[in-house]
Amino acid sequence: QLLFYATREDLPVFKFENLRSLLLDECHISDDFLGLQQYLHNSRNLKKLTLRCCKVLDYRHNKEMRERLHKSSEDLVDFNCENLRLSEIIYRDGDTSVHLLVMFLVGMPTNLPNNKIEFTKID
Repeated sequence: QLLFYATREDLPVFKFENLRSLLLDECHISDDFLGLQQYLHNSRNLKKLTLRCCKVLDYRHNKEMRERLHKSSEDLVDFNCENLRLSEIIYRDGDTSVHLLVMFLVGMPTNLPNNKIEFTKID
């Protein structure tokens, strides 16, 4: 489980300058995505992000989630992960978290300008 904090200011500062590829396998991501944002914000050389069977802990209604995702992307105007070329989402049939992961990644086009999202369905 990724560590979660109330605000971005509460996040501890970790720098992953040499990180080129990140695989998160069966992790639980909070619906504000602060934990995932921390990795992206502090891994400026990241080229590939793989989210394998990750679950988004969705405690809010869809409209509130969309507003929160939009607000969190606005909060990250100083963050740019331009080296990220591929975000791979590996999911199981019926996984309801996939659309939330996509909304998060697609909602930050200026932060992830070269990112392509690829999907792989597994049994």
